[in-house]
Amino acid sequence: MDGKLCMICKKAPATVKVSKLVKGTVREVWMCSRCAEKRSRYHKPITPQQLFKTASEVEALLHSLLNKEGESGARRTDDEDRQCPTCGLPLRTYRDTLFLGCSDCYEAFGDVLTRDLLRYHGATFHCGRHPMSQPETVNPVLKLKDLQRRLELAVRREDFELAARLRDEIKRLKAQIQENPSESAPAKKEPS
Repeated sequence: MDGKLCMICKKAPATVKVSKLVKGTVREVWMCSRCAEKRSRYHKPITPQQLFKTASEVEALLHSLLNKEGESGARRTDDEDRQCPTCGLPLRTYRDTLFLGCSDCYEAFGDVLTRDLLRYHGATFHCGRHPMSQPETVNPVLKLKDLQRRLELAVRREDFELAARLRDEIKRLKAQIQENPSESAPAKKEPS
């Protein structure tokens, strides 16, 4: 605005800029508020009552946002101060590097890790690939959980053709588990 005068009345200070694109060229017109009200359909006068009503609404919105931010900010600070009791790794270091310091970090940051696994992978258990040197032996119960998760995702995405195939595969797998319950039971560890 830098002390520009209205390009229309040439008296009042210019407070409104209207840009027009005419045949590939941008044309800027600086106007005072009064001239803008007359010439632009987008610039409407605001009464003091409207201004104060809007200001109070903005103030209420900011107040509610700051209160929520304050609460979550306090919680976030508490989370950031957490450390693994064994290796002393702070949670913020895990957040920055996505590396844990020791096996006890899994227990110390369990709630955060669970939340992150759900966010990144959609599940908190692994039932995917296996080592190339070993034959694939997938636990039917884990496979069933994976199929049910994939079915839920297909329904959410409204991919009903895939959902129907997954439903049929789930039925077959449930029948297989009922026929051979020993295959789906977890292997028992030998006493050492």
